[in-house]
Amino acid sequence: MNHAHDTVTKMLTSYRVIPAMYRVMLGTAPEETKRELSRILGVNPRNVYAFLTPYKDQIVYAMQDFRHYVDLIGDIPTFEEAYWPAMNEEAKLVKNIEPFRVPIEHITILDIGAGCLPYLPYFQMTNKEIAKCIAVDKRYQYGKNPPGIGIPLEIIPGSFEERFMNHDCYAEVLFLGNFLHCLEDIGAFFTHILPCLPNLKLIKILEIKPDCNLDFLFDYHMAQHCGGQRVTAEIVEKVLNKPVEIDTLGDYHNMYTVEL
Repeated sequence: MNHAHDTVTKMLTSYRVIPAMYRVMLGTAPEETKRELSRILGVNPRNVYAFLTPYKDQIVYAMQDFRHYVDLIGDIPTFEEAYWPAMNEEAKLVKNIEPFRVPIEHITILDIGAGCLPYLPYFQMTNKEIAKCIAVDKRYQYGKNPPGIGIPLEIIPGSFEERFMNHDCYAEVLFLGNFLHCLEDIGAFFTHILPCLPNLKLIKILEIKPDCNLDFLFDYHMAQHCGGQRVTAEIVEKVLNKPVEIDTLGDYHNMYTVEL
């Protein structure tokens, strides 16, 4: 990437800091927001509030200024209007769909961080029968559900913690499409979720290749979530302590498959 791209991306990824700090001051910030701020500020998540308290007046002022400029703009595209089309465009870069084939009949797929389900059609093309798709995404809680997909679909609003804290999910396939790079602790995620999936037989992990870049919105998404850090087969193998099968889906993506 060139200097201008890196500079502008870095500036844009800082926009969330102001509302995040403000939510901490209000006491409404979720734990993931506190963790994100803790990384930026270099303090323990438990100490974020105490760290920011001396600057409360400045944070409130900055938030009021932030809101003023947003109000001036008026009609702003929603996340779904801006980002879901980019997800669909990225999914079109997949050229080899064979790794979406699953050696299990009548499968239920659990898709976490599902968004607009851009990769589900590849499962439909390569598998004779999909009994159900369970789609989990925090943005569904705002009423922004994905379009119909031609198979039974269960929509779960909220993050995976809310859905699986006290419930078992009887899915045979766990699909994580460009999801793991969003997590601070991949190991903790699997430690938490795998006991809740008693029927699970396969994990399919789609991620951008470590050595490539996407010159559109998804580059920004990656920088926003993880500073560009990529999930590799070595990371998955270390976390799950199981062999990982690597398939290339084209010039931009890999699929990592783990049998349980």
